[in-house]
Amino acid sequence: KAHELAERLGIDATQLRPSNGWLQSFKKRNGIRSHTLHGEGGAVEADEVRDARLELQELVAQFTPENVFNFDETALFYRLAPNRTLATTIRKGKKKEKQCLTLAFCCNATGSDTLDPIVIGTAKNPRCFRKGAAIKGKPILYKSSTNAWMTSVIFDEWLHLFNMRMAAANRKVLLLVDNASCHKILRNLTHVTVHFLPPNMTSAVQPLDAGIIRSFKARYRKYFVRWCLDALEAKITRKLNVLEAVQFSIDAWAGVTPTTITNCW
Repeated sequence: KAHELAERLGIDATQLRPSNGWLQSFKKRNGIRSHTLHGEGGAVEADEVRDARLELQELVAQFTPENVFNFDETALFYRLAPNRTLATTIRKGKKKEKQCLTLAFCCNATGSDTLDPIVIGTAKNPRCFRKGAAIKGKPILYKSSTNAWMTSVIFDEWLHLFNMRMAAANRKVLLLVDNASCHKILRNLTHVTVHFLPPNMTSAVQPLDAGIIRSFKARYRKYFVRWCLDALEAKITRKLNVLEAVQFSIDAWAGVTPTTITNCW
């Protein structure tokens, strides 16, 4: 590549002796270093993050920790196997599973109140749900959308039910959400104060992004791998269905400890 660039720039390539050592010296002379590529969060200045945290702390201080909640969504590739394994030789790779669900979580700052997750898929009536499926005696909070994404309608329905639940318990609560376009307040809320987090800062100020969802996914993967091993031993060839993925999700979410949640807050 160095010879190709030299030719384009009209430099005598015979006088050029590129090597790894030459490249390292060139980078050092010109202050060129390797940097990690970031998403939108990388464009936020440290001062802005600090100011946002201070503002958030002042707001949160007006409520007791039990009455401060965070709501956030995440994509779950529910059939995706781990990306590492133990083997004696390298084997040919296989196409990754891309079936995806969106899961929405909500919990308070003490971990004492973790709401059932919303599961969003593409199918309106998955076959595995047809017999009025329920998990551990509870109906499944399943919704559908074209891309299995959260929509303003789904969020509004959930927010209305959340407000009713807080009203029944006579609780005035604060709900922190990111500023995604689907997070719209379409009706009056009597017991819930919604605070939208600043753009591009959710990774720095949102508790669910600070390790709570990561803990959930680690637990989900454990359930999925165990299912795969059991299926292999039983010579079951079918793939994990949505109902089973929802079951694992509920169990994994229930396994996230209050200690983990409070540490992330």
